Amino acid sequence: MAELPRGTVTFLFTDIEGSTRLLSELGESYADALADHRRLLREAFRAHGGVEVDTQGDAFFYAFEDARLAVAAAAAAQEALAAGSILVRMGLHTGEPHVTDEGYVGLDVHAGARVAACSHGGQVVLTKRTRELASDEFRFRDLGEHRLKDLDEAVWLYQLGDEPFPPLKSLSNTNLPIPASSFLGREAELAEAQTLVDQARLVTVSGPGGTGKTRFAIELASRQLDQCPNGVFWVPLAPLRDPALVTEEAARVLGAKDGPAAHIGDKRMLVLFDNFEQVVEAAPALGDLLRACPNLRLLVTSRETLRIDGETEFALPPLVEEEGVALFCSRARVEASPAVCELCRRLDGLPLAIELAAARAKVLPPEELLSRLAERLDLLKGGRDAESRHATLRATIAWSYELLRPDEQQLFARLGVFAGGCTFAAAEEVCEADVDTLQALLDKSLLRRTDDRYWMLETVREFALERHAERSDAPETVWKRTGYYLRVVEEAYEHHRSAAQGEWLDRLDPEHDNIRASIAHARELGDGELELRLAVAVAQFRIRRGYFSEVLSSLERALAFPGRPDLRVRAMHLAGWTASIFGRSSDGERLLREGLALARELGDPQLIVEELYTLAAMVSDRDEVEARPMYDELLELVEQHPEERFPGAFVNLGDFALRRGDYTSARDVSARGIELAREVDDPWPLALALSNHGEALLGLGSAEEAMEDFREALRVMQRTQDAHGVALMLSSIGVAAIEIGDLERGIRLLACADALVVEELEADFTGYEGELHERAVEKARTECAHFDAEWARGRALTREEAFAEALPDAAELPGSSSREAAAQSSPASDRGGRPA
Repeated sequence: MAELPRGTVTFLFTDIEGSTRLLSELGESYADALADHRRLLREAFRAHGGVEVDTQGDAFFYAFEDARLAVAAAAAAQEALAAGSILVRMGLHTGEPHVTDEGYVGLDVHAGARVAACSHGGQVVLTKRTRELASDEFRFRDLGEHRLKDLDEAVWLYQLGDEPFPPLKSLSNTNLPIPASSFLGREAELAEAQTLVDQARLVTVSGPGGTGKTRFAIELASRQLDQCPNGVFWVPLAPLRDPALVTEEAARVLGAKDGPAAHIGDKRMLVLFDNFEQVVEAAPALGDLLRACPNLRLLVTSRETLRIDGETEFALPPLVEEEGVALFCSRARVEASPAVCELCRRLDGLPLAIELAAARAKVLPPEELLSRLAERLDLLKGGRDAESRHATLRATIAWSYELLRPDEQQLFARLGVFAGGCTFAAAEEVCEADVDTLQALLDKSLLRRTDDRYWMLETVREFALERHAERSDAPETVWKRTGYYLRVVEEAYEHHRSAAQGEWLDRLDPEHDNIRASIAHARELGDGELELRLAVAVAQFRIRRGYFSEVLSSLERALAFPGRPDLRVRAMHLAGWTASIFGRSSDGERLLREGLALARELGDPQLIVEELYTLAAMVSDRDEVEARPMYDELLELVEQHPEERFPGAFVNLGDFALRRGDYTSARDVSARGIELAREVDDPWPLALALSNHGEALLGLGSAEEAMEDFREALRVMQRTQDAHGVALMLSSIGVAAIEIGDLERGIRLLACADALVVEELEADFTGYEGELHERAVEKARTECAHFDAEWARGRALTREEAFAEALPDAAELPGSSSREAAAQSSPASDRGGRPA
């Protein structure tokens, strides 16, 4: 094997698209085609100086000393493969990887592999770094920013050549759902709406239920990807009923820390708000968003217009006859006929109505279908105006419902209680569902399935809820749903301190709308204790995901009613901490003091400690003298109850000792916190205790030992997706590097941390960490002659490059997904008063 290139290296990864399908199509000749593919790739890559690093199955990994040669090699390889039956996707990335006896390690290796994985057969995709080093003899297409699996930062990507390909299979240049069926017709409407989107910054696609607004808008939005390098994002609002949640939901989807406006800024982005009619009172917030973000465009679907300045309405018409017939024939798999044409006319060209009718064509020929459905339409709807189209849809849904068997009708109605869909396990327990009956509803287009979730179109669900309300067992089904999600959230709450917390957060993500519905049900019943149990159990999930206003509003409403004292203590604790996040420090302190008093009445040491250490941290921010007796009591309590194991208490005790400059005490209590956090397998206090222990060692003059603490804390904070914590640990490692004498590395890490905290998170270095950071910067400025150059290099580092600087082996760091972006930007990483 040739010696691996070192220094700045460009990686080229390849993989065959659809290898399983090709094996089936080519049969015995697949082996020959695969051998030719391997030969052609090796010839092209070696001719341009490539070194083969690895090959696995039908995939290659090559390294090049020169990015220009790597790009030329990829172009030559694709040209050589063009005449064959095998399509190969290729990804290129340039970096400075570590070379070991085992080969390359580092995030640059992962980046190259992920770039290849997101591309399509015949496509060559490269990162911005490679593009900048490549020769201008090639043409490149700007694909914008994308989030890729296992990479923490968004990556700007380019395509070699101008050939059109589908959108990249990345995580978050767009979160538009991938429809289960093809989009048929509407080309004239799409062209007209496209013109409006190009000319106006707010376009509302309006029309009654069943006209296909969502499907149309998703197709329209997907065609804007080339014009929106910072992304196209879908914010589904169907499950929401509270207008105040619209901005928060948008922030969650976008991963925004301080609201959508601050996050978007001047980015070129399109956001699709779907089903706005249920929260139309939030319309003024969209106007504010547009005024704050000059390059933002908004697309909205709604049954009514928003009536705000700048809005342009696109009233989505029914399908023309040819399109309606094509849709019916495609779904029913029949040929066009006069009966089909008449049926589509009778259905007013409504896509949903046509799909429901087509689902019945599996058992009834179009002629008989027309006869039976026409009778029902005449009975259930009146004239032929716009309102009549709504009647047509309801009549079609009613007709489909009435053709169901009694057991299918029962399940259909019961499934309406789920907001945002459900898993099979939930349907089985709450609705007594079975696989055969669920499949029957799927076959009749009254139910949809995506991955492991069953769901209904909102218009169909409205009808299901009406039928459900007529049933005698309706209250029992709603109770079952609420009980089911109460058990889910309380089980998740039990894991919020364990290493399994990420798995449970993932489980709750798709169920949040059902949890909201369960809380609303408890409130409607006036069952304060049930509402309190739900609000407390889901609070940790909401905090991790950034639903802070919902945490506070749910807990404050629930606390207005009597409930179990221990639940009230936990609710006051969580509400008090959350209030402080919103700048309501006095309210937060009041709630925590009330909770502490109640915990003392109960005599529960765990509740007392949790309430006390959060209150002490809050008070110490304004008055250390007043906080001192609280910390003394806290230490006394944890020593009296060693069996309870309170790692979070030792974190706050360590904080307080560091503030006073008592490094020996800070080291000792932090060591105890590390030990307890490991025993209970809780990553959050482990990372914070490690950080405090490292800071104490710095104060005691043991910078090299402190460095190891900071590095472990960085790894833990990355796993828990604590963006603020990651930035602080990069700073702390930089501080330790300065103390050790590694000035250049220290300056770069301090500069990178400064950029992350101030620019990305829009926060500040505060408290003890802030003091260490500033002192290290001033020391380095004095001792390093080329401080400014290293500082500039550090501020330009990507997060991946910063990890490589900070850690001996950055490859061991796990990455994060787009779904966790909201958690990364959550202010839950603030040290003081972390919720227990």
